[in-house]
Amino acid sequence: MNHYNLDFTGDLRAQRRINDALWRDDDGTASASFSSFDAWIEHCSGHPSTECLGQRRAAGAPITMAHFQNDLAFSDPAVPDLVLQLVVGGGTSLTFDAGFGPVQVRASSSSNHFCTVPAGRPFEVSEAEPSPFELLVLGLPWSAMRARVEETLQREVPDLGGAVHGRLLRDDKVTRLMHELWSEAASDCPGGSVYTEGLASALVGRLLQLGKTPLPDVPRAGRAGGKLSAATMRRVEEFVAERLEGALRLDELADVACVSKFHFSRLFKR
Repeated sequence: MNHYNLDFTGDLRAQRRINDALWRDDDGTASASFSSFDAWIEHCSGHPSTECLGQRRAAGAPITMAHFQNDLAFSDPAVPDLVLQLVVGGGTSLTFDAGFGPVQVRASSSSNHFCTVPAGRPFEVSEAEPSPFELLVLGLPWSAMRARVEETLQREVPDLGGAVHGRLLRDDKVTRLMHELWSEAASDCPGGSVYTEGLASALVGRLLQLGKTPLPDVPRAGRAGGKLSAATMRRVEEFVAERLEGALRLDELADVACVSKFHFSRLFKR
């Protein structure tokens, strides 16, 4: 892939024209979102101001990661995953909005700067300084990972909110976890999937800590005495009744019950 050094003269007009052409569906309509984080990586790899240096999928955890080299920060449509972007080389100045208002920042690898973008929200860049920098980017299905953490904690885990999303943060623990996940994603050691899943859960836990996210003291609402509650069972039964003619998947039923596939299977047998 060719890598271009572009000078956008600070007003982003040229970059916006490029984005307008790139962020379109096959029928020519503007793309408001990507169907997956992998699709986002593929589109980014075709952007003239960035080059994908590598892509990895973590074993044992629903995580995809990519390493990018950029000449300029640019806007991205929404993806279904929570996205964490860590600056691992160089630095850049930009003004961005991840759904919680515009923020003007100077991001650098020496300060371990990172930002997170909520699932389903675009990353809007209104101003950016042409400057080379590298990003380690992680896509994490928030609903799936939250279900895993809730199963461990036996309580509900709320969304991260504006204390984490839409800000430039710095944290040595997040930096170490990101690099360790990237390293483990390239490993095929026995037991690696268990370790990777632990790293992913630790990353979610650290983000909850950074956001000072309060966790309720009451058990999760979907459970009652180690079994699915009556209200949850009604939701599952209604879902099944509406789809009697089609195939049913375990992950769909677990989503309706707001638990993981493993926990739904275990509770349903009771």
